[in-house]
Amino acid sequence: MTAVTLPLPGRWAKVVVPGSLLAWLGFMAYLVVVKLALDLFLPAAFSDPGQAEAFGWIPVGVVAVLGAVGALLSTRTGFPDALSPRISRWQRVYLPALIGLGFAIVLVTFDLVSGYSRLAAAHFGVEQQYSDPLSMLLIFTAAPAYVEAVYRLFPIPLMLLLISNLALRGRWQVPIFWVLAALTSLIEPLSQTTWALAVSAPIFAVVFAHGFALNFAQAALFRRYGFVASIVLRLGFYLVWHVAYVH
Repeated sequence: MTAVTLPLPGRWAKVVVPGSLLAWLGFMAYLVVVKLALDLFLPAAFSDPGQAEAFGWIPVGVVAVLGAVGALLSTRTGFPDALSPRISRWQRVYLPALIGLGFAIVLVTFDLVSGYSRLAAAHFGVEQQYSDPLSMLLIFTAAPAYVEAVYRLFPIPLMLLLISNLALRGRWQVPIFWVLAALTSLIEPLSQTTWALAVSAPIFAVVFAHGFALNFAQAALFRRYGFVASIVLRLGFYLVWHVAYVH
């Protein structure tokens, strides 16, 4: 496990912080900066009131704690340390970003053909999901770490610890991980796309499959290269779908 010794004075001089926890704290520091900027300068950043509530201080605090617990548990359940020197920059950053861009291109193409985002905006009672460039950039560069804690970083290591490490005494960790990866990959599409069933079954099938594949790819990268790679994949997807693409 990669760890960093903090240069602190006095009796705290030998405090060692696990690399995964340090990486997570960095993401949370950025999230707090974004939250402050939105509250102070961009109060109308969210076009959907539900998104604004999810970005409140209490949810942010809960996500920070869940992610910190998940970061600590991940290295005990077979995941690489988020800052491990054994993982190259290509594996941690460039490859995940390219995969995320690929997922975004697929969804943008589908939206241009089907009008999916227009139907979604009408369903949720907003004129369009896009608000303004700066708001979208801030929100959707902070959101990847936010959703990572909820969908993967906390639930997968916790369940692996309880099922494989404790109940099964370390056995069957790999197959249990893949089952958990599949199950957690259903959370986002089930919570965000089922409304489309009432509009068009084919549209629902495509966006559901896309959401599942996106989350499953993130889980696979999390297992192989650490949670930073998973967050970068989501970031690459968001930078195109939510920031560059006006919808």
